Amino acid sequence: MRLRKKKALQENTATGIISDVDLRSPAYKIVYGCIIAILIVICIFTIFPTLWIFMSAFKDMKEFLSVPPTIIPKSFEPGKVIEVWKIARFGTHLKNSAIIIAGVLICSVVFNGMAGYVFSKLKPLGSGLVYKLIFFTMLLPTSMNLIPLYAEFVKFPILGINLTGTYIPLWMMGAISAFNILLFRSFFNSIPTSIIEAARMDGASDFGIFIKIILPLSKPIVMVVSIFAITGAWGDFLWPFMILKNEMLQPVSVMLYNIQAQLSADKYMVVMMFSIVPPLIIFLCLSKQIMGGVTIGGVKG
Repeated sequence: MRLRKKKALQENTATGIISDVDLRSPAYKIVYGCIIAILIVICIFTIFPTLWIFMSAFKDMKEFLSVPPTIIPKSFEPGKVIEVWKIARFGTHLKNSAIIIAGVLICSVVFNGMAGYVFSKLKPLGSGLVYKLIFFTMLLPTSMNLIPLYAEFVKFPILGINLTGTYIPLWMMGAISAFNILLFRSFFNSIPTSIIEAARMDGASDFGIFIKIILPLSKPIVMVVSIFAITGAWGDFLWPFMILKNEMLQPVSVMLYNIQAQLSADKYMVVMMFSIVPPLIIFLCLSKQIMGGVTIGGVKG
C-alpha cells in the first residue's frame, strides 16, 4: 500500500510546472493563483472580439452606433441574417472555399507526403542536397516569391497557358510546402525500415508501399498536416485575390474584403459572423488533434 502511494506521489510530482507537493506551500499557492488569474484575463481578451461580432450582428444600426455601446443586444433582427446571406452570396463563396480547401488538402498530403517518403526512406543520389535546399527556402521571406510565381501562373512554363482564373495555382502551392515535407520526413523516420523491406520482398512497388503501408501507419501526421492545410487555405487572402478575378470563383476571405463597401457596419458584422462559424466548428471537432500538432514535429529525425 505504501509503495502504491509512493509511486502515485512520484507520478504527480513528475508532471506539471507546479506539483501537488509544491501546492502545499502557501507561496506556491499564491503563484498558482496568479497564473490562473492571468490565463483567465488572456482568455477573456481573446474571446471578447468574437463574442462582440456575434452580439453586434443582431443589433440594428441605431443600437450598433450607440454610445456607450451595449454588449447584449436590446434589439434583435434575425431577418437581417437571411438578407445578408443572399446579398453576400455567402453560399457560393463558401462552396468556392470548400473546393480550394479540398484541392489544397489532397495536394498537401499526397505530394508533400511523397516528398517526405523519398527523403526519409528512398534517399536517391543527391536527395540530401535537395532536402537542404528545400529547408533553406523556409528562411526566405514569402514576399520574394510573389512576382516570380505570379509570372509563372500567367504563362506556365513549357505549356505556355494562363492558369489565373482557376483554382489550379492555389492547389499547386499547397503541394509544395517545406514545412510539411519536414514534418512528414521526421515522422517517417520513426517507421521501421524492416516493414518497407518486407513489402519489397513481396513485390510491392515504392508507390504501392507509400499508399498501402506508409500512409495508413501515418494517420497522426496526416491529420496534423490536414489541419494545417484546412486552416491555411481558409484564411489565405493574397493569392486568391491575385489569381481569381471572377467574383463568382472567389472564396470567403476575398469576399469579405470586396463586400465591405456595399454593406452597412451592422450588416458587415453579420458577414463576419458567417465567416467565423466554419473554422469554429472545425476547431471544436479537431481541437485535440490541433493541440497535438504542436509536438508532432518533435519526432526524432
